[in-house]
Amino acid sequence: MNDQQELTLPRASVPSLHDLEVTVVSPSAPTADELIEQLYERLRASAPRRERGKGEVLELGDDVICDLAVTVDGHLIPGGVRAWTNLELREYPLLPGLVEALIGSSPQTEVQTRITLPADYPAEQFAGREAELSVFVHQAFEIAQPDMEDAAALGKAGLGSGINEAMQILADELDEEKGQQLLLKATQEVLAEFGRRVRVEISEELIDSELQRVWEESFEDALARMGFEDGQIDDAWYDYAEDPALREEVATRLKTDAGLRAVAEQEEFAPDLKDIDEFLAGTAEAVGVSRESASQWIREQEELSRTVINSSIHRQAIEYVMARAKINVLD
Repeated sequence: MNDQQELTLPRASVPSLHDLEVTVVSPSAPTADELIEQLYERLRASAPRRERGKGEVLELGDDVICDLAVTVDGHLIPGGVRAWTNLELREYPLLPGLVEALIGSSPQTEVQTRITLPADYPAEQFAGREAELSVFVHQAFEIAQPDMEDAAALGKAGLGSGINEAMQILADELDEEKGQQLLLKATQEVLAEFGRRVRVEISEELIDSELQRVWEESFEDALARMGFEDGQIDDAWYDYAEDPALREEVATRLKTDAGLRAVAEQEEFAPDLKDIDEFLAGTAEAVGVSRESASQWIREQEELSRTVINSSIHRQAIEYVMARAKINVLD
């Protein structure tokens, strides 16, 4: 793999926003199964937990933080790498054999097993194929299994004092969550269409650079932890970087970024103090210091300060585009 090059986004003009229109499908109302699953997850999140020590074996029902990779004939499948992902040790129909392979292993160990991908695997070209499953277990937690009718557990999870009240609270929360998902989907569709309208050439080198940045931040170390050799990691990188759909997605996103920068310059957007205040409040709370101390620390971090400012301007550019788009929602 070549050293990552320092490449800059090309300058662009603001594209026409005339007839900027997208159609998205409204999420369906939450089903009874979704409500039960949500109830189970909320109770698990607030249930007593104990971290398992090194050498202690994993058991069914544990929460596991791990790296995971799926390969077929030595090649990573698209979307087949997950770093620092959180799994509950229960059946995963798309990865049969995963849980069985992890039960009995321990934190800070590698696990490898062969599985057969199911006939309904999302990447159709790999459905029914034999695959190699590689996992590195970072941490594991024993979780007290929740009782869905335990009033004390429901109250601790913020779900009232009875099952009926809990289900109503969850139904309201899922409705709100699906509304947020609809807004996110609409924003993604509008920005993708906006990006396709931006008249700028995105070089193959710039696409490579962006893919390499994501690869090194998200996948390369995870593969090394799972026991992949250098040559295998290099092969995996080339498979990842040559994926046509992924390259097209990155090119569109870079065009979108170039267009949003042009919008910000045209409209002369400045950092919004509200954005900066919210970032300061979140940082202060996370670190456990005063807002004044957080503000001083951020000012001393030049790159972080620039990121906060750019994020505020970027948000305003997105809002500018969204305000001029027509969004059709299909029920």
